[in-house]
Amino acid sequence: MWTRSPERIVGYDKRLHNVSSEKWEYGTLSFTKKKKMYSMTLTRYCFIHIHYLSIYMRHLPKEILNFVDENKNCEDIAMTFLVSSLTNGQAPLLTEEWALRLIIKLQSDANISGGIDHMELRDYCTHNFARILGLHPDQKTPLQTLPLPVTTFDENDFQRFFSPEPPPEGSEMTVREQKLRQEIDKWAPDNFKDKQRDIINRAIGPFLSSGLVRGTIEFLHRFWNDDERTSSKKKLQIVSDYLRYSSRDKDEYLKEVENYEQDPLVFLRHHSMWKGSLSLPA
Repeated sequence: MWTRSPERIVGYDKRLHNVSSEKWEYGTLSFTKKKKMYSMTLTRYCFIHIHYLSIYMRHLPKEILNFVDENKNCEDIAMTFLVSSLTNGQAPLLTEEWALRLIIKLQSDANISGGIDHMELRDYCTHNFARILGLHPDQKTPLQTLPLPVTTFDENDFQRFFSPEPPPEGSEMTVREQKLRQEIDKWAPDNFKDKQRDIINRAIGPFLSSGLVRGTIEFLHRFWNDDERTSSKKKLQIVSDYLRYSSRDKDEYLKEVENYEQDPLVFLRHHSMWKGSLSLPA
């Protein structure tokens, strides 16, 4: 996708600016999903041309650059708005659903989003950065909003996602592109989940044993007994992440957690949201 549109950002994390008030506000992920539209992407994982990094440092308005430097926040909003301002207000592109499911989240004890003024800063950046870069409706390059891509993926979608377009006539594929094409050609409806799992396992290898990968049994084991950092609410989120991202089936999961000194199932039995969603042992 990015090689066909190298002037755009191709992102994974979608966001939508909220224009319900006089000033733009930063739309959370839940707000974005509810509206089923997006206009921004977070840059913590994305594809972007290296030239934009140079433009960001050399030509981004100093007011924006200084704010980001002083507050250690909003660099992603600055970049996504910068690229949109240079591409006639176009919103970033979003990767397809199968790729979204390959996202790997690492644990961090100190998150920027944990600050008490985080959302206030994000609201300020969304409104003012867009104004400075000419993206408001009354300016030269109004920011575009686009519908969210399909959020389901099953065998019926396979052919659409895994039938790559042939390279343009007269162009040559790089060695990396050739290897990628050969790999994708092996994917089929009956093995694509295994192929996804293989990619994830290769990527997380160095971090897995340390319990840094959210949604893994190793992560669950590391944080379950840490009462100082892990509240009951956090424990529920940890287990929820595991069940959401794990490629293992529930029976395998239940066998593994039964080996813990403090069985997570004891915790899960007391939360109504889990009743009926898991076959919990008596």
